[in-house]
Amino acid sequence: MATELKSLFKDQRLALALKAALFAGFFGFAWTGGFAIVPVFVFIVGASLLYFVPLLGSKKYLASFIIFIAVAITSGVSFRAVAPFPVLALINAFFFFILLGLKNLLFVHRARSHLLFFLANNYFFTLLVFPRGGASQFFLRAMFVFCAVFFSFHEYLIASQLHKEKNKIAKLGAAVAAMIAVETMWAASLLPLSSVSGAGMTFLATAAATDLIIRREQSGTIGTRAALINLTVLTLLVLLIFTATNWSI
Repeated sequence: MATELKSLFKDQRLALALKAALFAGFFGFAWTGGFAIVPVFVFIVGASLLYFVPLLGSKKYLASFIIFIAVAITSGVSFRAVAPFPVLALINAFFFFILLGLKNLLFVHRARSHLLFFLANNYFFTLLVFPRGGASQFFLRAMFVFCAVFFSFHEYLIASQLHKEKNKIAKLGAAVAAMIAVETMWAASLLPLSSVSGAGMTFLATAAATDLIIRREQSGTIGTRAALINLTVLTLLVLLIFTATNWSI
């Protein structure tokens, strides 16, 4: 029995790895076509087929899939001139494999894997849409970040079953995390920081907020010790970002 389960697990990993390789192929098609409308449409259709077949479990991680596809397309457009195709294709294929692993119950510790995927996915999304043109660009991009954090963190809370009253509490926690992400991005956009540093600040604040919200859902309260640890780590890492930044006025 153990041998059969091990063989099944191995076969599933190979099947998901093949899907990830096919995803990289669709990404390559969009890359070759310069991410024009038709190649991007083919990429989206191909990626959707790979994700939705089989249909079981697709709805559970739908928000993560949509945000990930947006990240993949935007990364290809933004980094096409500076990053080699194999690097971007490999990174996107790896994340697609993780997403498929969550959907198909590949991982033993799914909640932890889902949380790491959520944080990484939203970091890259924030990096790609981080406002570079001042207030004129901020509001639309802030709306994108708010929606990305809200829907994907709400998805995590629902999937992890950390709450007792499903949607009501999950939506409140997701809204708080999304607001903190947007407010931090706004503060970072006012400073002479690079997109990487600004997105890093937003990521750190979002990670600290989601950690406290998760602790609240798990134990019913946020301990003083946990709050102080999060605040201290966040402060030290933000100071590290400031120290590594070349300031200019």
